[in-house]
Amino acid sequence: MRLAFVVFLLSLSLYAGNLTWHSTYNEAFHTAKKEHKFLMLFLTQPDCKTCAYMRERTLKDPRVTAYLKKHFTVAELYMKSNSLPKRYRVEMSPVFTFIDPEEDDIAEQIMGGRTPERFLQTMHSVVGDAD
Repeated sequence: MRLAFVVFLLSLSLYAGNLTWHSTYNEAFHTAKKEHKFLMLFLTQPDCKTCAYMRERTLKDPRVTAYLKKHFTVAELYMKSNSLPKRYRVEMSPVFTFIDPEEDDIAEQIMGGRTPERFLQTMHSVVGDAD
C-alpha cells in the first residue's frame, strides 16, 4: 500500500506541467485561501482508467493547465484519504470537487471524465467568468 502511494505521488509530476499539485487537503485548502483561489480536488483510486484519461489528456491540455494555474489550487487525493475531510470522501472516481475556501463549501462537483473543452466549461462556471 505504501509503495502504491509513493508511485502515486511520483506520478503527479508526470502530468502536472507547471502546476503545483498538493498531496494533502489541509495544505491545499490553506494555500487556496492564502492565494484567493478556488480549490480543485481530483479524487482518485488505483487502477481507475478514467482517472488516467483525465491525467493523460484533459489535465495535460495547455488551456486547462493555464486556467487551473490562474484560478485554482489543485490537489490529487485518494478518494478515501485520511487527509480528506469525511464530507468530501466519495465512493467512485474520478470526482472533481471545486471548493470556495472563503465559504468552505462546495462550489461544484463533477463525476467521471471530461474532454478538455467540457472541463474548461465547468471551471469557467465555478469561477464565474466568460474567458
